[in-house]
Amino acid sequence: LSQAESEAHDAKVANESTRRENIALAHQVQSLLIAQIGGDNVNNGADVSEFTNVQELQAQNQQLLQKLFKAEAELDASREKNESKIVEANSILADYGRLKEERRVQEEHVQGIVQQRDMYRALLAKQDAASLAIDNDVSIEAKLDEATVKLGE
Repeated sequence: LSQAESEAHDAKVANESTRRENIALAHQVQSLLIAQIGGDNVNNGADVSEFTNVQELQAQNQQLLQKLFKAEAELDASREKNESKIVEANSILADYGRLKEERRVQEEHVQGIVQQRDMYRALLAKQDAASLAIDNDVSIEAKLDEATVKLGE
């Protein structure tokens, strides 16, 4: 849709430019014809170059064509540069999306590792508590056996 709007705008600009060119050319031809038949050359206030002969008209047209071709070449170069920048920007956006996804996956892995670590800590704490309880039971039994031996003596 945006491209269609852009093309429509470009077509309107080109149409307006062509219309102005046609009006200017018509005024130039009228002035040239009037000058050739010896009449008074009247400028109706339009921004038009007046010519007294065909050679001047051809020379001016040649200069204008050179300027036009130069402007078109600059415009094409600018468009190519813009297109390359757009391609580069799209590439950067794709890389950003890929890196964002990789980060999300890595965060999930880290979260799983943290959960494992916490589970192992809890198991180790239970194991240590059970081990201490067994050691306490063994030492109490040993003391009871000692006390029984002493009483039996």
